[in-house]
Amino acid sequence: MLKLKNSFKKLWIILLSRNKKPNQEQWVLDRREVCRTCEFNTINIEKLPLKKRIIKFLSDFYSKIMGKEEVDTLGGCSICGCSVYFKSETDIEYCPKNKWKK
Repeated sequence: MLKLKNSFKKLWIILLSRNKKPNQEQWVLDRREVCRTCEFNTINIEKLPLKKRIIKFLSDFYSKIMGKEEVDTLGGCSICGCSVYFKSETDIEYCPKNKWKK
């Protein structure tokens, strides 16, 4: 039951992050710089497992549909599967490897 509750919470955060105005505050830019060079970013990994490739494909597809191609240039987190663009500008999110906090 707890796992299902956490899944709904994560889905809610994802939906909220996709419908906010872009945030360009310094803390967002700092988070993105950390993620840009992170070894767990999908753009820094040579060969992704199938599950991660599917998640990346769906995220990239959504970005194209919504006209947010700039999202793709930041990659995604291979630990949690989130888009770096959206995760980094959501103030209630955190890095799963503790490289930046809420």
